[in-house]
Amino acid sequence: MSDPTQTPADPNTDAAPLAPQPIVARAGSYYRNMRYLMTLVTLGMGAWFLYDGFIGYPGVNQKIVTTTEQRDAALAAGNADEAAKLSKELTDLGKIHSDTDLLVQRVLGFGLIPSAFVFLGFILHRSRGQYRLENDTLHAPGHPPVALDHVISIDNRLWERKGIATLEYKNADGTTGQLKLDDFIYDRNPIDQIHAHVVASLKK
Repeated sequence: MSDPTQTPADPNTDAAPLAPQPIVARAGSYYRNMRYLMTLVTLGMGAWFLYDGFIGYPGVNQKIVTTTEQRDAALAAGNADEAAKLSKELTDLGKIHSDTDLLVQRVLGFGLIPSAFVFLGFILHRSRGQYRLENDTLHAPGHPPVALDHVISIDNRLWERKGIATLEYKNADGTTGQLKLDDFIYDRNPIDQIHAHVVASLKK
């Protein structure tokens, strides 16, 4: 019995006409753009925490101290209306931010900003280069050129649900490896077309 993970997810794949080569799949626009947005949001949060830790919270604390002194002076002078006004301002300002509060904001800020750049580097590396199928030879980032007749098997367990297939290859020089097709990280249509060519090649 054949291994079900080594068969194409779509039983009609080989019935459809294969796309002409070369087929080129570059980094997916949605994948990258959403992660650029996530990076910007993380940077923004980091900047916000740093602002609060170094400027915002200390500024509020100073304002509370100054307003409290003004209220106490108004009470001492018998100016009840002014004291009431200043008391309302103190209520709106809230409580004094402790040294721990300031430290937490600063730690979060200093942590998030470099984390954003690490994340950006990771996604750029993960979606680097391009997949190119030409003359029945697949070129993929991080792998040597792989002729389709050197593909040993394809694991399609995640193809139907996530658009991920893993190819196992053994080149003529004995080089072996596993190569992943992912139609979310790279342009969907070209990756799907490359997948169809690989499946058709394995069925020959």
